[in-house]
Amino acid sequence: MMMISTSPSASMALINVLAEASKATNGGSDFKPLPTSFKPGPNDVICARGKARHHVGNVRFMTVVESHYPKYANAKNRVEKSLIVSEIVDQIRDDSPLGGFVRPEGGRWYLATDATAREKFGQRLRDLVGSGKYASSSKAKRSKRRAHEAILASKVGDVVASQQGTSLADRVKQLVAERNVHRNDDAQMQSIFNQANVELLQRLNRNA
Repeated sequence: MMMISTSPSASMALINVLAEASKATNGGSDFKPLPTSFKPGPNDVICARGKARHHVGNVRFMTVVESHYPKYANAKNRVEKSLIVSEIVDQIRDDSPLGGFVRPEGGRWYLATDATAREKFGQRLRDLVGSGKYASSSKAKRSKRRAHEAILASKVGDVVASQQGTSLADRVKQLVAERNVHRNDDAQMQSIFNQANVELLQRLNRNA
């Protein structure tokens, strides 16, 4: 079972991640079909398994993520990390206005959602952590730990993106509002943080 810290700072960070992820996934999770003549170019990232990793756009994406890794690993909190991910996603899409992040399905190409694009970043991040490239110094070890925390943040974003019926994003907004009301009440604040952790754990475990 996945464990999450119950400290107020950790809980608040998770609430912030949920709020940011809900913005990224606002508008639905359907994939937009691209023109039937579309073919992935050198600036497109293919969101698929297998040989897609050798596509020139995917190789370029790996380089872009790696170049941002030090800045990402040393970000002060998950909100800063999320903004860096958004910057990279926007950069890829700006370089290929028609495509950017695409996925094949049923013989046709579709424009991937923000959630899928951000998960692609998380996948590349896991590749970097697993490579051991950043594990040679104490500073690098801290960066590796932060990267693992970021992977959790990526999983949180996936949970938000996959919700049906009652919106987790709406629940997050409610918790944030309660946080603002009870900012000076430590006992009530701790109760809100604990509640956020319990709800988040339940949803993560259901989606594990």
